Amino acid sequence: MSDDPDLKALPPDGAQILDVRGFACPLPVLKTRKAIKSVDDGGLLLVVATDPAAPLDFEVYCHRAGNPLEEQWQKDDLFGFLIRKGGAAA
Repeated sequence: MSDDPDLKALPPDGAQILDVRGFACPLPVLKTRKAIKSVDDGGLLLVVATDPAAPLDFEVYCHRAGNPLEEQWQKDDLFGFLIRKGGAAA
C-alpha cells in the first residue's frame, strides 16, 4: 500500500490503495491478486501503475477473476484502476 499523500486523495471513501508504480508485467497484477484478498467482498481497491501494459493486463485480470473494473484512467504515464472485489476467487 502507499503512503504517498497525493494518492490518498484519489480513492472513493473506504477504498484501499495499491501502489505498483515502477513494476513491470506481471508484478502489478500479481501484487493486485494478493492485495485484493484483504478487501471485503464488494469493497474497492485502487491500483496505481506505470507499466504501459497495465490497461490490457488489468482488463483481462478483472474479467477472469470476476472482480469488476469500475473505472480506469490515465494521466501522462500514470494509470489508475478502481476494482471492486466480486467475491470470486482472485
